[in-house]
Amino acid sequence: MVLKGIPDKRVREKKAEELREALMGKLEVSDIFLIRQSLQIITQLKIRIEELDVEIRSRIASRPMDLKIAMSIPGIGIVSAYTILGAVAK
Repeated sequence: MVLKGIPDKRVREKKAEELREALMGKLEVSDIFLIRQSLQIITQLKIRIEELDVEIRSRIASRPMDLKIAMSIPGIGIVSAYTILGAVAK
């Protein structure tokens, strides 16, 4: 089940047995502690990213034409345009 969720086909095929063994093995208390700590850090980072996203969107909400102009530049997509405008907006 877990192996099917891995998006990289090369990893699924070449490392399947190693992954299976790791998933079936027992975790040490220290491993569980580190995993919990890592998950907490990931959660905190996700929250911070969401806060930054809200801040950037609020800064450029009144500038839809600027967003359209920025996105008209070849190679500039929505994320880059938001980043650029968010950085220069007051």
